Amino acid sequence: MSIHFLQIVMLVAAGQGVLLGVLILHKHGDLYANRFIATLILMFSLILVDMTAEDLNWYEHSPVLGILLLGCTFLTGPLLYFYVRAMVFLPERVTSRDLVHLTPFVLVEIGLFVHILTGVGDLSGFVGAKGTSGMVEGFVPFNWLIISYVYVYVFASLRLLKRHRERIKRVFSNTASVRMAWLRNMTLSIAVTLGFFASENALLLFDLHISPNFALTSFLTAGSVYAIGYLALYKSEVFCKPEVSSSFSLARAIEEARPAVPSIHVETESEDARSRKYEKSGLSEERAEGIKADLLRIMQQECPYRDPALTLDQLASQLDVTPHNLSEVINTRLGLNFFDFINGYRVEQVKQDLLDQGKQNLKVLAIAFDAGFNSKSSFNALFKKFTGLTPSQYRDQRRMAG
Repeated sequence: MSIHFLQIVMLVAAGQGVLLGVLILHKHGDLYANRFIATLILMFSLILVDMTAEDLNWYEHSPVLGILLLGCTFLTGPLLYFYVRAMVFLPERVTSRDLVHLTPFVLVEIGLFVHILTGVGDLSGFVGAKGTSGMVEGFVPFNWLIISYVYVYVFASLRLLKRHRERIKRVFSNTASVRMAWLRNMTLSIAVTLGFFASENALLLFDLHISPNFALTSFLTAGSVYAIGYLALYKSEVFCKPEVSSSFSLARAIEEARPAVPSIHVETESEDARSRKYEKSGLSEERAEGIKADLLRIMQQECPYRDPALTLDQLASQLDVTPHNLSEVINTRLGLNFFDFINGYRVEQVKQDLLDQGKQNLKVLAIAFDAGFNSKSSFNALFKKFTGLTPSQYRDQRRMAG
């Protein structure tokens, strides 16, 4: 059977996916999480080969190839979840309990081997018979099982990333480079690809074809291989830095020691309620008040918030206290998390500079960067969060009031 253009594209994408995986391990192999993403890219590459094999009827002559490739899909969900978890909890290790995630893959592989060994002889009985809808009958339950299974891990990964975005606010004053928006988008792209796959399966049951032989899903899968590979390759570098890894570990330790810190726009708990969470911390009332006084003094006099890369660990070092005690003081004495506490000072600095007659020739963004912000988007979002106005609206309103 002749190979069409789309099949060539899929095989080329599969080959390049393997090369991307090798390149990721070569360039950033010291990041433990990259072992999972490299393996995930390999699985997607094998899925592309699987789709091509189905189109070319390779399974009729190579049933063992079919067995090996069909089960790969059941590894994509766990590998995505392991990758996200390892990125969020730097460093992380797989434990023996995690092997349960491989159970569906093992069961599918055993089932397919049994299918051949019990007399069928090949996979034609499973993948070769088509119903009146044009859908391969053996794939109807199989495909829906794949879709449901992978979606479970997609949602679990998104939950981890949401939890991560809240956690890093306890230790980072600027989160743009570490909140993993790219990983969230990558996970969502996998969800979208699954959605199209589900749509094609559903419509085929009614003999409606979005594309021949799942061509649309094949194209999206090929695109995912490139996107996942390049994102992992170019976004991994920041997470290899020791200071980032140590801050992630600190954020995790703080999270395990106490519940989440409320946002400044959420009704907060009473001071007594927050204090009860730290009854076993060993920080006395007098010591906490002393740390608070020193903190407010250094923020006012030395303006450490002007450092865009300021972290809880760095500020704690300046105060000569532990990061855990500083986090406790900011939470219980000021009712904020570290992120909101630092950026509140930055916004106040910008508000003063916007009204400073000596700085009227400066652009708003220059004023924002001088106050410690490191991106226009985060500055605009945080300024409006704290003031309810855009910087220009604030300046115009104050001028009119004055």
